[in-house]
Amino acid sequence: DLVEHKGDRLRIVTEDDNITSTISCEGTEKYVLFLYSGKPYNNNGRLDDWYADDILIYKWDGTPYKRLKTNKRMASIKYDAERNVLCGIAYAPEAVLVEYDMTGILD
Repeated sequence: DLVEHKGDRLRIVTEDDNITSTISCEGTEKYVLFLYSGKPYNNNGRLDDWYADDILIYKWDGTPYKRLKTNKRMASIKYDAERNVLCGIAYAPEAVLVEYDMTGILD
């Protein structure tokens, strides 16, 4: 089973070879952006595995649009439409807010 029942709670059962794929996602009118890891779920329990520097961008119909590699590993992303900026929370080693200008990328 993929789901384990513990009292009134459910838990997803993972295996060592499960992949941590989407860590965070965000949408615009035209696109969906995914913060993507692609690392094994249980990589010795390292917290660092929950951060990623790949942004996968798809059109809403599921068509791949672009793939970006950032210079910081982030735990979360948010798109600011007014400024056309992708914001993220990165750790270097303490939490910092990073911003990426999406001009020419999300046009």
